[in-house]
Parts: sequence; structure tokens; C-alpha cells
Amino acid sequence: MLQNQLMQWQYVNARADVVKEKMTNQVENNLLYAWDTITNLEHLVLHKKLQLHKERLEMKQLDFILMSQAGKTISLLFELADAIAQEKLLMEECS
Repeated sequence: MLQNQLMQWQYVNARADVVKEKMTNQVENNLLYAWDTITNLEHLVLHKKLQLHKERLEMKQLDFILMSQAGKTISLLFELADAIAQEKLLMEECS
């Protein structure tokens, strides 16, 4: 009779070990999946940060070019205004 009870307990323990092993495997798989997802998100965030940094540098370059062109345009407008004023004076002297 004790032998029978011992075998029953061994069977119950063996089943419990199988269930525990399956649960452990499932938890480990879930953990690995979460870790992989976090790693992918970190990579995506890093990529976006680099892209943003690149775009900011491009904006600074474009701003510099725009300001440089605006400065040249203003200088040319002043030169044109002076030339028109001189031409106007010459035309007044001729008439």
C-alpha cells in the first residue's frame, strides 16, 4: 500500500514538473519576445534621433545659404538704388 502511494506521489510530482517546465518555457519565450521588441524600439528611436540631427544640420546649412543670399540681394538692391539715383541726376542735368 505504501508502495502504491509512493508511485502516486511520484506520478503527481512528475506531472507538476512537466507543467512547471512548460510554464517556465512560456515565461522565458515571453521575456525574449519582450526583449526583442524593446531592442527593436531602441534601434528605431536611435535611427530617428540620427535622422533628426541630420535634418537639423541641413536646416542650419540652408539657413546660412539663405541668409548669405539675402545679404547679397540687399547689397545689390542698394547698388541698384544708387545707380538709379545717379542716372536720375544725370538725366536732370541733361534736361
